[in-house]
Amino acid sequence: MEFCEKGTLLEAIQAGVFKASTWRNARQALRALLRTAAEVAQGMLHLHMLGVMHGDLKPANIMLKGSSLDGRGFVAKVW
Repeated sequence: MEFCEKGTLLEAIQAGVFKASTWRNARQALRALLRTAAEVAQGMLHLHMLGVMHGDLKPANIMLKGSSLDGRGFVAKVW
């Protein structure tokens, strides 16, 4: 398991990471949210292709790993 130092998606939502006021404008906030949702979908697709059913997908089970290459500062990982 990778070390995901940015916490969970639930914690990020509660901290207001996806609020428009956190970003330069509402469009950037929406892009950050959609990018995160796409990463979760990609993770689930990967698991399903391996024959694995997650069974408990929720924001508390999505981990955020820091990334200096991503404008959000993190990438989402299904845990």
